[in-house]
Amino acid sequence: MHLLKTATVAVCSALLSQAAYVAPWQQLPATPQLPSSTFGATANVNGIKLWYATFGAGGALSSNPPIIVLHPGLGSSRWMANQINYLKTLPYTTIAIDARGQGRSTDDPSKPITYDLMAQDVLALLNQLHISKAIFVGWSDGGNVALNIAMTNPSKVDRIFAYGANYIPENFNASAAETAPTVPLAYARFEAEYKQINPYPKNWDQIFARVGDMQAKLPQWGGAAFATIPTPYNSNNYPLIWIVDGDKEEIVNRDVPTQISDWVRLVSPNR
Repeated sequence: MHLLKTATVAVCSALLSQAAYVAPWQQLPATPQLPSSTFGATANVNGIKLWYATFGAGGALSSNPPIIVLHPGLGSSRWMANQINYLKTLPYTTIAIDARGQGRSTDDPSKPITYDLMAQDVLALLNQLHISKAIFVGWSDGGNVALNIAMTNPSKVDRIFAYGANYIPENFNASAAETAPTVPLAYARFEAEYKQINPYPKNWDQIFARVGDMQAKLPQWGGAAFATIPTPYNSNNYPLIWIVDGDKEEIVNRDVPTQISDWVRLVSPNR
């Protein structure tokens, strides 16, 4: 009996001494590294040098439209490396782009950063690469850029996978920085990685403020904006669009993906 009691105490002590359980969604895993690219360069578009790299088989001019990968705000294409590692195994060319002023791309402080302007940057690159239509995979701001292209240049869009997009700034969870431990960790990592890879590492405070100003004001979309995207109701040439989010999303409010999805599926100018 004494031995059983001693063993029980020892097991309980060991369990109590272990670190408290932390759920996976409360942790920030290491930023993955990009795989080796088949080509990488910067393109002169709209007064900046826009970094991009290609991955996988095929080629931008293959029969399959290329996949354009767009990262979250203040991050870089590294934050999409897990997706790129998968996509490069498919019979498509994957093209990762660092948004203006972020990642490895330069900025033009004379122009405010907007989703319209970042969409124009992507379109300008596609034109330089002679790409007539593409598939877009975007996370957060990257998803917003993809949706912007669908609204303004739908003929360029084969399909979109938009993760964590929003339609107005108020869609953000105002208490995310206090309630989600991953948020301040992510911002600290954005800064550290920016200073490692951007051509102008001393400009972090400026780009942080400029992207933050955009996110505080934009986008300003509603049903009418999404009604500009062709649908089966009004076109035989419409893009396929997935609006998705995580079940433990920290920043975007839970009802946002459903609202965007409803607008994309159900709203059309002829209804």
